[in-house]
Amino acid sequence: MPIPKRSARGHSIIEIGLAVVLLIVLGLLSANIYVIVIAKLYNDRVCKDSIMLAAKEALDGKDKQEVQTAALGGMDSCGMGGFFIGRPQYKYYSDEVTSDVRVLTIRTDTQVRIPLPFLVLNTNLETPGWIKLTSTYEYRITNPKKIGAGDSADE
Repeated sequence: MPIPKRSARGHSIIEIGLAVVLLIVLGLLSANIYVIVIAKLYNDRVCKDSIMLAAKEALDGKDKQEVQTAALGGMDSCGMGGFFIGRPQYKYYSDEVTSDVRVLTIRTDTQVRIPLPFLVLNTNLETPGWIKLTSTYEYRITNPKKIGAGDSADE
């Protein structure tokens, strides 16, 4: 059985053109994903830093106002935001105290501008070209100190 001969011409112009177009679309999609992932990590870090600072104060028995001030201190380490990623904003803060548990909850939102919004297929965006990322952290302290117990060294 004879083996058919292959053409020595290589790839056609159509194949090369299609490959280039697909690589460009893949590169642009990667830019969108990169910005969204960096923004999500940034928002998570700010929210986590805030809840840890608040938890440290709560574990020391500080009152609610001091714990909230410590939580706001978590924003000190974050930048002012930029063209694509906005500065995280606090959207929810809760400090619920009962006799056996103290629950701290913080939620932050970050607005993200999508570099190439025509590649995002979600039509339910509040503002075209922008995505809002949300992070929520909760810290439970079992058997908390009585509020104000951390101030006994000041007396």
